[in-house]
Amino acid sequence: MRNYIKKLPLAFFCMSLFVSNAVAANPFFAEKQNQFGINLGQAFNSYALVFLPEMPVPFNSLELHYSQPATFFRLPARQSVNFIQTLGYGNKYKHNVTEWHWRDYTVQIITIGWDFGILWTDKWYFGSGLSVGVQGKENKRIGTKYLSGFKLFTGWKFADNWRAELTMQHYSNGSTDPANFSYNFYELGVNYSF
Repeated sequence: MRNYIKKLPLAFFCMSLFVSNAVAANPFFAEKQNQFGINLGQAFNSYALVFLPEMPVPFNSLELHYSQPATFFRLPARQSVNFIQTLGYGNKYKHNVTEWHWRDYTVQIITIGWDFGILWTDKWYFGSGLSVGVQGKENKRIGTKYLSGFKLFTGWKFADNWRAELTMQHYSNGSTDPANFSYNFYELGVNYSF
């Protein structure tokens, strides 16, 4: 896991070399300066940084965020503060020899994140993001209060001030000790810029 995290900045820099740096307007905001958004997520039992939507589990997320425009090496970007509530339900989910009691992972999380565009048009954009944060309590899934996040997302501008997004979100403690089985979500969201 640490090797992947160390290689992320180099990978993002290499990807940015293939993207136009001439940004007329930030694809996340257009000419606006503020954004509120809401995401609803379904969890998947995966430990990978990038994962397929396999093995859904009884664990959901609700995220509210506020963002402002920024740049990342001349790429359009946004900086956000995110308030997340996870909700575990059901009794057990057994994977191999490990039993997960998803109710134990109902927790509040707050993160600060930075997203940037990789490819974009007037209507569509694709990007990635990194975040750091803290969860309300430690648990057997992630053995620390401190979290790091990685995401990939695509968005669609369906009105001047409105954008819909599909996000693949990974949260972990960036280590293998203490326990780090991560939280992984696929999320649908809507953002309003003003």
